[in-house]
Amino acid sequence: MRAASLLFLFVVLARAAEPDLGPIFSGTIRAKFPGPNITMKGIVVTLDAEKKAHVCYDTDLMRVSLGWTGEFLKFGNYLKEINHPQPPEVAGRPVFGTKPGPGWTRNGSLTDPRAHSEGPLPRDHAKYRGLYMKGSNIVFSYTVGGVGVLEMPSLEYVDAQPVFHRTLQFDKTCSESILACELADGLTIDVVGGTLEKKGGKALVKPTAKSLRISLSPQSKIPKAEPQDLASLTKGGPLRWADPVKTQLKRAPDSIAPYVVDTLTEPVPNPWNATTFFGGFDFLPDGRAAICTFHGDVWIVSGLQENQLGWKRFATGLFQPLGLKVFDGKVYVTGRDQLTRLHDLNNDGEADFYECFNNDTVVTENYHEFCLDLHTDAAGNFYYAKGAPWPPDSRPSPHHGCLFKLPPDGSKLEVYATGFRAPNGICVGPHGEITTSDNEGHYMPASKVNWLKQGGFYGMVQTAHRTPKPTTFDQPICWLPKNMDNSGGGQVWVTSDKWGPLQGHMLFMSYGRATLLHVMHERLDGEIQAAMTQFPFRFNSGVMRGRFNPQDGQLYLCGLRGWQTDGLRNGGFYRVRYTGKPVNVASEVHALKNGLQINFTSPLDETSATTLDSYSMEWWNYKWTPDYGSPEFSVSDPTQKKHDPVTIKSAKLLPDKKTIFLEIPEIKPVNQYRLKVKLTTADGSAISQDIYGTIHRLGDGQKLSQVR
Repeated sequence: MRAASLLFLFVVLARAAEPDLGPIFSGTIRAKFPGPNITMKGIVVTLDAEKKAHVCYDTDLMRVSLGWTGEFLKFGNYLKEINHPQPPEVAGRPVFGTKPGPGWTRNGSLTDPRAHSEGPLPRDHAKYRGLYMKGSNIVFSYTVGGVGVLEMPSLEYVDAQPVFHRTLQFDKTCSESILACELADGLTIDVVGGTLEKKGGKALVKPTAKSLRISLSPQSKIPKAEPQDLASLTKGGPLRWADPVKTQLKRAPDSIAPYVVDTLTEPVPNPWNATTFFGGFDFLPDGRAAICTFHGDVWIVSGLQENQLGWKRFATGLFQPLGLKVFDGKVYVTGRDQLTRLHDLNNDGEADFYECFNNDTVVTENYHEFCLDLHTDAAGNFYYAKGAPWPPDSRPSPHHGCLFKLPPDGSKLEVYATGFRAPNGICVGPHGEITTSDNEGHYMPASKVNWLKQGGFYGMVQTAHRTPKPTTFDQPICWLPKNMDNSGGGQVWVTSDKWGPLQGHMLFMSYGRATLLHVMHERLDGEIQAAMTQFPFRFNSGVMRGRFNPQDGQLYLCGLRGWQTDGLRNGGFYRVRYTGKPVNVASEVHALKNGLQINFTSPLDETSATTLDSYSMEWWNYKWTPDYGSPEFSVSDPTQKKHDPVTIKSAKLLPDKKTIFLEIPEIKPVNQYRLKVKLTTADGSAISQDIYGTIHRLGDGQKLSQVR
């Protein structure tokens, strides 16, 4: 008896610890009925309060791929981490289903018109528009041909047997037929408002009215009922979640450092056991932040300028969101399946309409094809990226390893550039500059930062999407060795005049090393190259997104712990705050035909600036091969795996007292150099920095330029 009681208690506690995912769950869903049945872009709706009946909608094909009873999904560690090899699998007992293929006819035919059976159906066939939430009701919106359709799944029990209902409402006469299910023994099908045809092992229903109800059940007696009016369920409300979760802002203590890190404590624990692997954020017009988590939530965070934060759950059930952008007051989220535009229809602080802004991207089962980040340019175009498959020689989809551009209306996905492996973090600069990071891997000698051009190819041959295969690639503006970055997290431009002397500069986030770096770029003969230095602090999680808050002018970052990182916490939200203390750092690096010129933000002590012992330099090259990463090769003897020391002949302090010139007779283009600098400012402060840079071209002579 005692053992049974303990077992019951264990089961209760285990279930209590399971996350409340909200009314829907989006993901790639695997099932074994009828036959192998995978839904690449699935939205699962639980239909009863006991959570024992479910349906899965396929938003690529506008079919209901499966209806089942019993347990929900087999997740493994899917909801607890990010490195998962397999999508969730249906755990319960199937009642009805459809094989992968169109869920509606086109000119009377169910022939699949898609190339390689990938991606969504053509828009003039069937097109997913989004879903409405009202209480426990989920109403899908889509089009079939030129006909607008609302559809709601529901459930009732008759003599203890489940009866699944699909209620549909059309905005005008629909001439096509819907695939209700594959025919199966013991399955009863009932139709109100349409005619049923059984053909080729399939049950097709042709609507004869503007409202239609299809019922499917192992129960032989299905009660007759008129279809429910669905338009009344598209107005929003009621509230689904409790009051905001309160946390404290952990403000860094006063310091002599010019930049410190404040922690915006994440909402853990919370009533829903929701995890907070933060994947992207942005600021709303009123100063609050919207932030998404990898496992499907969006939170609204208030109190950013106060000691107490309020975290309001705004949306749930999204498909691995790893990017978020606020545009024209609306929250847009990058999911693996689509870009979703979230609408709060009744202004109660929760999203009620999850609009499909664009779902043209092709999804496969490969876990590594994350969709990453989200930015807009001045014209309102959207940009995000998609990872390559793992292993790299898996058959690629047409969208693996691409950076995409979408027009402001989301009408058509355009491949902007190719050849990426794990472009976790992109940026659109204040003048339309588009950059992205990528990290070491096959055809990726080391981590790097790319400055993109449309149509460019950035290294990974398996995701080049061109024939013949390229034999060269567009060079990054800067490489980074493993000790500086093993997994990039994106870039952000300093647009604030309240963040010290670095306004107009780019910053780089290292997800792998949980650090922030300063990027100093220059353009020579149309080619861009850069050098980087690291800020002297680390974060508690990997960092991978950055935005400057227009309210306080400070830098905010978020991140997570998933794939490899030095970060220790599952997620984090941070503010890097300028304290007003002196900033003594390198601000520009210029590669010249006779040496390096380095500008600093403060006047330098002449003795330390002109002493050769204040500097040491080495360099090396990488090789672009199919191998995973590259050794570091000697520049003078490419057969040797080593760094070459570089001789600095002289050091000169220029008249502005902030600029040094290092005479380097052997300077040449090189993949990677490291310059160690130990200087003293004119007021006695110490400067100790390692500068890592890449040289593509050399400029003419010494030049004195001002800090941007």
